[in-house]
Amino acid sequence: MAASTPAPNPPPSPKTQLDELTRRATTNQNSIDTATKDTASIQPDIAVLQKGIGEIDQIVKGYSQGAVAINDSISGYQSFVQQETKMAIAAVGASKDALDKIVSDYDASITGQIAALPGLTSDVEKTATASVRAQQVVSAKQAAYDGLKATLSSLQAAVNDLKSLKTQITAAADSGNFNVMYFLVGEIASIEKTTVPTPTSLQASLETALCDLKQALSDQRGTKLAADAAVAALTAAQKQLNDAKTNRRASLLEMMVKNWTPPPSTPMVKPKV
Repeated sequence: MAASTPAPNPPPSPKTQLDELTRRATTNQNSIDTATKDTASIQPDIAVLQKGIGEIDQIVKGYSQGAVAINDSISGYQSFVQQETKMAIAAVGASKDALDKIVSDYDASITGQIAALPGLTSDVEKTATASVRAQQVVSAKQAAYDGLKATLSSLQAAVNDLKSLKTQITAAADSGNFNVMYFLVGEIASIEKTTVPTPTSLQASLETALCDLKQALSDQRGTKLAADAAVAALTAAQKQLNDAKTNRRASLLEMMVKNWTPPPSTPMVKPKV
């Protein structure tokens, strides 16, 4: 007897097919949305790199054309520098160390100014952070003071709320909505416990809050002054450093002229700036 052929599996129901297709469509759409967002997010990076690569190509091309000539020009000064250095050293004689010290002291002052910048920058960051914190304290103290000033209106609102809740509780009880009634009773109980301060007590609280606010505002002004001073110090130091770098050669030439004394045995003419 021939083996029987198993019955084919029935096709999925329309509902099952719909659920599967909907799931696939949702998955595909999510993938499309993610890819779209990712594409949009990397467009600025692509633009930066495209522009930068073009700029680099142009810079390197121009540099390649000029670098050889520039290198040849610099190399052409080597013999001149060597010859003039020997002549200058012989001419200044014993004054060489003093002249070298003028240059080294000036350069050391620049190095010192550079070393001081990180500390000044840190001061700016610290005082800025303190200023932000002081503003946060002021905001909190102001809110506390404003809240106390509104004590009467807040209490009047609580009384109105009590009246409204009483009406709602009565209506809920009358209609048999005891679950609603239970919740509203809890609400009215918490409001009914509201403490009404005496005028003397309120005045004392207001005075304390006012003093706290005044102190917070004073502290804020102090931190702002400190922040402004730190920024000013950093700005001044940076300007002094920039000026020292920019005017280095002119300043050193002036100092060389001022401090120059030709050796007695060498009738040198005093250099001019």
